Amino acid sequence: MPADLQYTKDHLWVRTEPQGSVTIGITDYGQQLLGDIVELVLPSIGAPVQAGSTGFEVSAVAGYRSFDAPVDGAVAETNPEAFRSPGAVDESPYDTWLLRVEPWCPLTGLLGAAEYQALVEADSRV
Repeated sequence: MPADLQYTKDHLWVRTEPQGSVTIGITDYGQQLLGDIVELVLPSIGAPVQAGSTGFEVSAVAGYRSFDAPVDGAVAETNPEAFRSPGAVDESPYDTWLLRVEPWCPLTGLLGAAEYQALVEADSRV
């Protein structure tokens, strides 16, 4: 689990880019919970996303899941490779980003790597 990323409680990773945008993907643990990912439904470029509201959706062997956006902002870019080959998330979750968002406000409520690791360990014991 990369220490330079931040994480959400619903298993997304977030990286703040040097120019201020944020890149978002699904964590390794998150993709393991889903099983093989077969389809991604990503928002359009320019679409607004709101923290706590659905940012994108995933269809996988284990079922359908929506993920909340971790920040308020506008979608600046989606990863066409992930859209064409959703299984890339399964194969390399920390290299396969899904969205880049131009945030409208500072990031809050995210976990550091150690906090997220503790969450995953507690979750996997259940």
